[in-house]
Amino acid sequence: MNHTEWQSLWWPAWLLLNLGAHKSRIVVTTGCVRTIAQLGQTVQNGLTQHSPAVMKGSDVFIGVADPDWLTPEAILSMASNPIVFAYAGPYRAILPWQAREIRTDLILATDSFEHPNELANCLASPFVFRGALDVRARRINEAMKIAAIRALHMLALQPVPLDVLRTYNVDRLVLGKDYIVPKPLDGRLHSVVAGAVARAAIDSGEARISFPAHYPSIYPFFYPFLVDVPSPVFDHGQSS
Repeated sequence: MNHTEWQSLWWPAWLLLNLGAHKSRIVVTTGCVRTIAQLGQTVQNGLTQHSPAVMKGSDVFIGVADPDWLTPEAILSMASNPIVFAYAGPYRAILPWQAREIRTDLILATDSFEHPNELANCLASPFVFRGALDVRARRINEAMKIAAIRALHMLALQPVPLDVLRTYNVDRLVLGKDYIVPKPLDGRLHSVVAGAVARAAIDSGEARISFPAHYPSIYPFFYPFLVDVPSPVFDHGQSS
């Protein structure tokens, strides 16, 4: 396994750990994550790659590597209302229509604009760089990445502006199976995500200049909630 493949496999696990997930509750395709293999730490593999025990009763699957890993049997063995990120491109872990046929309670996200919950790179990457550049950050650290994640989470909890609804030709977007992340064309992403990243850069000592004055005045209202975002309550009445 080369360095790029290794990073793509373990990076989601690092973020989950930094967001508060316990290491004994995270499984990757090479085994149970007991310690992270980076920065001098080691990994102890506990489960084989295709062990059925990996998926049984699990709540979340994040597919960023092997497109053949997620089977119908694996999805059926997951807990109620399971979350599946079928994100490995160009060949996803499972096709959206197949996944929904297997589980009607599935909360599915992909990298495709043709389906709900589009995990597009443009949701975060441009605004992470914008926030970093606006405070002349020395580097993009974990605190800045986590700030972007929490900003997206917070936005998904907020009422969706009318202009966004019109852009996507829908009457309603509310947190639920078909709306767990903001839409890529949501104009709030710039101020909220970039602002969160800029503030995190300042707080973590990476910024060379102070918080930009051009960020909208609404931003400071959001920032306190980025530290401890409440768990979402899904609107199970929303159509799938």
